[in-house]
Amino acid sequence: MGKYLYVSDDGNVYWGRFDVTNSAIASMTAYDGTNASDGALPRNVRPRRRYLKHPTSGRERAIICGDTSAATWTDPVGTVQAMFAYEANASANYTLQGRTGEKMRA
Repeated sequence: MGKYLYVSDDGNVYWGRFDVTNSAIASMTAYDGTNASDGALPRNVRPRRRYLKHPTSGRERAIICGDTSAATWTDPVGTVQAMFAYEANASANYTLQGRTGEKMRA
């Protein structure tokens, strides 16, 4: 886990702890202690997610997209090379699947 920036749907910039292994494909900018104008990501915000399907097992994984302008978020179809920290095998070319937008919990 690392500290990265998250741009919320309303334009606020927060920092949060997210997966380091997929920060590059999810267009996550590193938090340097000063570049999150609105502080830590509120606990009631569930970040937007993009789902990826493994090419051989068919297992679906989710990554958090830090910005709506990221290609991983905007591309309707395609593949991305991803590696999840809890998998023993090397990275694979996952197929982009659906996405879930940001949600606010009460």
